[in-house]
Amino acid sequence: MCIPKFNKTAVVTAVAALSVAGQAAAASQAETAITAIGTEISALATAAWPIVIALVMAFTGMKLFKKFANKAS
Repeated sequence: MCIPKFNKTAVVTAVAALSVAGQAAAASQAETAITAIGTEISALATAAWPIVIALVMAFTGMKLFKKFANKAS
């Protein structure tokens, strides 16, 4: 059984080319993931604003009610 001999330069070149292609694919996937995370954060922030406004109004209302109730007593 004969083991073929490989040209080291050709092997190194092939491995480097595959590595660069793999890095480009990984970079593309990372960019897609970061964009998706940014979109999700924007959607959550948009959904949270009505809740934040309602909480601020509720706490302000309770504080004013307490203030006027103490003055009336």
